[in-house]
Amino acid sequence: MDFVEKDPTVYPLNELKMIPDKFHDYPPPPNSAIIIDNGSYNCRMGWSTSPEPELIYRNVVARSRKEKSKEAELQIGNDISSGETLRGGTLKSPFDRNVVTQFQTQEMLLDYGFAHLGINSQGSVPHPVVISHPIMNPNLSQNLMNELLFECYSVPKVAYFVDALTSYHQNKDLAQDALIVSLSHHTMHFIPWISGKIAGHGVRRINLGGAQIINFLHRTLQLKYPGHLNNITLSRAEEIFHNHAYVSSEYLSDLKLWSGEGEYYSKNVHKIQLPYVPIPKPPPPDPEILNQRRQVIAKRLIEINAQRAKIAKNKTATRKMRTVRNCWTPAAPSPKTRRGDMCETEKPELDAWLGDIKQKSYNFRKEILDKRGARQLRKQQLAKRRTAASQERMRMISQLAKSSKKDDNFGMRDEDWDVYKKINKDIGDSDSDEEQEKLVEYEKVLREHDPHFGIPEEQEIPTDSLEWYQLHLSTERIRAPEILFQPSIIGHEQGGISETLEFILSKFDPELQGKLVNNIFVTGSLALLPGIKERLENDIMAMRPFQSKFNVSVAKCPSLDSWYGARKMVTGGESEDLGIYMTKLEYHEKGIDYFKEHSLSNYLVQRPPPQADEKNDEAMTARDQ
Repeated sequence: MDFVEKDPTVYPLNELKMIPDKFHDYPPPPNSAIIIDNGSYNCRMGWSTSPEPELIYRNVVARSRKEKSKEAELQIGNDISSGETLRGGTLKSPFDRNVVTQFQTQEMLLDYGFAHLGINSQGSVPHPVVISHPIMNPNLSQNLMNELLFECYSVPKVAYFVDALTSYHQNKDLAQDALIVSLSHHTMHFIPWISGKIAGHGVRRINLGGAQIINFLHRTLQLKYPGHLNNITLSRAEEIFHNHAYVSSEYLSDLKLWSGEGEYYSKNVHKIQLPYVPIPKPPPPDPEILNQRRQVIAKRLIEINAQRAKIAKNKTATRKMRTVRNCWTPAAPSPKTRRGDMCETEKPELDAWLGDIKQKSYNFRKEILDKRGARQLRKQQLAKRRTAASQERMRMISQLAKSSKKDDNFGMRDEDWDVYKKINKDIGDSDSDEEQEKLVEYEKVLREHDPHFGIPEEQEIPTDSLEWYQLHLSTERIRAPEILFQPSIIGHEQGGISETLEFILSKFDPELQGKLVNNIFVTGSLALLPGIKERLENDIMAMRPFQSKFNVSVAKCPSLDSWYGARKMVTGGESEDLGIYMTKLEYHEKGIDYFKEHSLSNYLVQRPPPQADEKNDEAMTARDQ
């Protein structure tokens, strides 16, 4: 890979493999809560007394298929080396977009996390659990999560939080109004934060995220480089996205800069070097085989020398050879040589004449090729039964097959015989030799008078070279992240980030709009994309009134600030002030859909009690009677 190190525009693939998580010691300090940021891409789990999460693992389960006689091997989280190593297996996620729906898979992932935290208690997890849930989480998902934590793990108490809100809590003052933009792996959420709580009527969700960007980049590169279809895997597309993609502040202007292969292209293109194994050189031949070859060549040389001696003795043959040599005359000078000997007044006339010949030859050649294409198209149409050409052919055949007693004088004209050409499926093959001769003649004229005819424009790269295994990233670097702002690129029917922001702001009065745009807070892993803040500033400037003020800020650590904010909520004395925990006794008394509502959680929307349902049924029955 010396070539990769010398060229600054070539970037090797790191081929990062997941490192299995270690098992931590237990027990932790007393009264420690377990904080779980349960994201659809990564799960971050740790103790509230630790400054960093102990575990960060992929929220997926893999079940590889073995032989029928053996059980399937189960791999969870970071024990999965890569998605490509599980060919024939399946990857399962507990999420449907950002909502937990597969609780059997969720239980496996929580078992993995609790085991690696070192919890070895029998039948229970004797620690409070603080876990994230998505904004506007459906009641069914909330009920099943409560049931899983209290019934399966017997936790003493549970608290819920919204990851975007705790990230805001980690970076800003909760008393300040804001418009929070959360960019995650499968969805994007827009949360107006007004007077210390969620403005529910302004919350919006876009079903786009990092997963869609990676899939789009993966398919784009496979279509661009079909020769490397198997080498361009989803995990490599993910690595390319994380290391080389950026958000363009002026998308259309940057696309124009990328057009062509000029100086801008050569300076900004990123060449991704795929794994390359040179073709091994053949081993040196066996000395015995070389000796045999030398003997065969020596024998052949002896025979040739004997024939030459025999010819030399033949005087007649020698005399004929001398006669042929004496009759030899030099070839006539080529047109290019004669043109060099011409004077300046004769050259324009010759150039005009040559130009006329070249133009006519090009036209005749194009006419022949067009006729061939038309005949080929007609053959394809006749091969299909329902095309108009095929139906016309069958009509002519039926007319010729009709018996007629009258003399119709068929064949008196030469045009009458053309009907057989029309019904013949192999029409045009008879005169292909004549056309080929004309085509060869025209191409001969063009080669004689046009030095550039027949020369390929680009020199193809050999398939066994290092350059062949390089992916050139140009517009793909900005085109993939652009679907966050223009979802129509992949055929998505929802609006982009800027359009959604403008729509949400229109729901509020001008005074409140000014407060919200003065504090637009961006969080989530996609906030790590370079240039996303500048793009939002440009789009907001375009949609806001002239000289109006606004401010866009990005979380300090977008991927971990939600966990840090939850830890701050638990350890900062706010857990007692806000009353965030729901005990197991409250779970049994108030129902499975209950949870403690606080400023950093969702709204509590419980189902109506059974008594209300019975009263409604009785009222409807009485009304019907």
